[in-house]
This record gives sequence, structure tokens and C-alpha cells, in this order.
Amino acid sequence: MDRLHKIFYGAGREAAYKLPVWEAKGISPTCFTDADQSKHYTKFMDIYGDYTPYNILPLQEAINKYPDYLLYISLTKSSWRDITDYLIGAGIPQDKIRYTEPVEWRKGCAHLGTFMNNDANLRICLSPLLLEGLHCGISDNIEDNFTNYFDNVTKRINELKSEQLTSCEGCIHLKYDFWNTQTPKINTLFFGSVHDDFCNFKCLYCGKHLKNNHEALRQRAKKIIETIKHYCKTTINGTVMFANGEPLLSFTNGEFDEIINLIKSNGLRMHIATNASIYSEAMAGSLKEGFGSIVVSIDAGTQKTFAKVKGNDCFEKVVDNIAQYAGIAPGAVFIKYILVEGENDNEYDIDNFILIHDKLNLSTPAALSFAMDFENCTAPLPLPEHSLTIATYFIRLCKEKQKTYSIVYDYLHLKDVAYLQQACETEYDE
Repeated sequence: MDRLHKIFYGAGREAAYKLPVWEAKGISPTCFTDADQSKHYTKFMDIYGDYTPYNILPLQEAINKYPDYLLYISLTKSSWRDITDYLIGAGIPQDKIRYTEPVEWRKGCAHLGTFMNNDANLRICLSPLLLEGLHCGISDNIEDNFTNYFDNVTKRINELKSEQLTSCEGCIHLKYDFWNTQTPKINTLFFGSVHDDFCNFKCLYCGKHLKNNHEALRQRAKKIIETIKHYCKTTINGTVMFANGEPLLSFTNGEFDEIINLIKSNGLRMHIATNASIYSEAMAGSLKEGFGSIVVSIDAGTQKTFAKVKGNDCFEKVVDNIAQYAGIAPGAVFIKYILVEGENDNEYDIDNFILIHDKLNLSTPAALSFAMDFENCTAPLPLPEHSLTIATYFIRLCKEKQKTYSIVYDYLHLKDVAYLQQACETEYDE
């Protein structure tokens, strides 16, 4: 294979920037070719404006001169698909076309194999739904969990390669693209809630209503810490996310300090889903130092609705604590509204939620997501019509106030995704 001549298609700025990198990897061109005829029969120019030894030839002439060739596309990745189609249409066999990265064209997902979800099951992607093939049992042996994780990732990637119908169908993140041929690396380690976690809220959409079992909490914390230690051996810039009950109550101060030190000393980032019912100096310190961030699901705009949805009447305290965190790092504090059918799906609460976002002076978007029975749901279900109406109201309100916002689409039915995306694109009258 190394004896084949490498013809680079694309003699522009991308190639000039990347040529030293490709050469360092052993991918050196025999010559270049380009659709721009003005470049033909000239020398390729590097990023410094100096001529290189590489000739730029018309495509057919380059192929005739080097019939034992591989044709590398040396343009930006966003153009690879169109250029591939063009080259195949020009008579280049597909098995002759190569790319400057180890990729393949197939169905795939950016979260498959990069997001490791540890809750009651071990999940291999972002989806919280119990989808066949995307989750497996979780073991007390940490190393076995990582091995099982990557075994299941490899199995699902092979299924997608062979065009098998899988439980990934219907997911917004599944798409044809150029995906790396190498095994993905975990960039996000996530700890979701299990019954051994503790939370002082009883949110309507949670269903777990976790209790304070001290011995079980300590065992759970020990396992989380050991999992993070193992993760630190495999990544240099990943994120550890916590949504294990109320994390600031599920860990002792000593355990939380150990976790923070692990994350900080290994150059990782930390993201915590907290109810903000208590203020943590340790959490505030991570925000100040720039490696921590938090998200708080307020799910209400009034005290009455907050108490009903969250099962704890501490609305003002929560908002005050968020304000303290926001005063330290407004770009690392997120607030979210989880829409619960028949409970908080009204314009008045949405109005007041947006006002809270305004008063907190957050530079992060106001977020909206939707309650769902994740423990029993095996496929995305259509949202109630009224939920879509209120979501549209939320979008319109944010646009009118010129406020940045985000809609969590990850587990929604594709029809609802299309509806909401259309609402995001609609221009509303003032």
C-alpha cells in the first residue's frame, strides 16, 4: 500500500496548513491536483508562501502519469462528501479515494462511545431511554465496566456499518457522516441517579424519591471515586458529570473534596446537576477556578408551582443560592425548565422563569426540556399537544426578548423535533 502514489486533490489553504502534519504522519503526496485550472502546471505553495517540490497537475493527467495511485482529498472535512461524489462521478473508483484522517462513511452518532452513563445500568450513549443494545448491567468491578462498555460500543458500531436496523433509529443524533475508524474515547463520564443516592426533593418527574441510607451512600461514593480514577487514566481533557440524586448531599464533604481534587489535578472539567437548596463553598470554588459548572432545574416561575413540582418549598432559597453562584461565574451557571404535563405547563410560570433568568444576569441560555418516564420508556414518545404549545410560547418569548435559549431534543420523537425546530426558525412579530 505504501508504494502506491498519493495524489492529493485540493491545492488550497487547507492543504497548505495541514501538509506538515500529514507528512509527519507519513502521508506525503506524489503530486497535487485541483479543479482550479490556473494552478495547473505550477508548484504547490506552502503556508509561508514558499514553493514546494510538488507539482499541481490536471486530475486526468495525474492519474495517467501515476496509474498505481490513491487519491487523497486534501480539502476541509465539510466538503468531503460532495467531493467524493464528484470524484466518483468523474470515474474514480471509490476504493481509490482516501481521506487525510482515519474515517469511514457510515451511520453514526457523536455520543456513541464518547458518553458513559453510570446509573442503574451502564449506558453507551447520551440517551436516557432503555433502548435495546445501548445499555448493559453494571458491575462492582470497575475495569469490567469499561471493558463491557467498549465491547457494546464496538458491537453497535459494527451493526451500523452493516446497515442493520437498530434501536438508534429515530434518534436525532443518528446520521450519515465521516466517522473515525478508531474506537471512540470517552469524553464525558456521567453518574445518574440510583436508589442508593440521596435527594431532599421529591420532583414529580423523578419517581425515585431517594432516601438517606448512609452505608449505601458510602459504598456508592467509593465506587464513583474509583470509576473516576480509572477514567483519569484514559483521558486528558474529559468532563465528569453528576446527577446522582442531589450530589452535594449524596457525598460527604471529604468525598466531595477528594472528587474535586481528582478532577482538578487531572485537568478534567466537572458539571453538576444540583437543586441548589444548599450553597457549597467547594462548588463555588470550582466555578471560580474555571473547571466547574452547574445546572439547576427550577421548573417553575412561582413559589407555588415550585413547591408542587419539586416537593420542597424552598423557592426563594434556591434562587438566592443560584444568584450567589452566578455572581462568581455567570458563564458556568445554567438554569432549566423541565415541562411537566398539567403541572407547570402554563404561560405565567414561563414568564416568571424568564424574568428570573434576566435577574440572574446569566450569560448561559435559558433551557427547556420535557419530563418523561425514562425508566419504562423504550422509544421516544410524541409530546402532548399542549406541551408543544407552551414550548412554542417559550421560544417566542425568548426571541422577543432577544434572549439566548436552548431546547433539549435528545430523547424526543423526530416529529416533535421538527416542529420545535420550525418554531425556532420562525420570525415572530414584535
